[in-house]
Amino acid sequence: RWDRFWGILRGVQFELYDFEYKENRPPLYIIPLDHFISAFDPSEEDGEEIRIDIGARGIALQFTTNAISQNERDWVAEDLECRMYLLPESSAAAREWESKFNYVASIFDEVRGWDTNSSSDSCDDNSSDIDTYSYDDEGDDEDDDRNESLYDEAPSVPLKLIW
Repeated sequence: RWDRFWGILRGVQFELYDFEYKENRPPLYIIPLDHFISAFDPSEEDGEEIRIDIGARGIALQFTTNAISQNERDWVAEDLECRMYLLPESSAAAREWESKFNYVASIFDEVRGWDTNSSSDSCDDNSSDIDTYSYDDEGDDEDDDRNESLYDEAPSVPLKLIW
């Protein structure tokens, strides 16, 4: 079943609002994009991946497994593609969304130091050290415990929205 949202790409997050009320109410979901890899037309996929036909306007957003909270990652099926599917109103809007998302991905790639020509664009890439950032000011043990709990509660992509 498809849910209809009003989406806003705002900085390093993708906000999903109730379609009827748009930005007049708080977002229903805030998708952090720090584990986002790329946006693409899923109908142009090669290989033996599971295909989901969402039509000519469809866009797939590819994330790493780190986009899913650690608790959910432990019990989620291994064949999860870590993708979120969008269906914009028009083909022109779809291409514009794809372009904007890929621009955001290119910025994160640069920060991560990823080579965009490498094969790191898979959901199975478990290089969590690469795309995890932390700041350790003085190395206090109490601070370390607090930072770990903050990391465990870090924003993630709701499993409801990931295929």
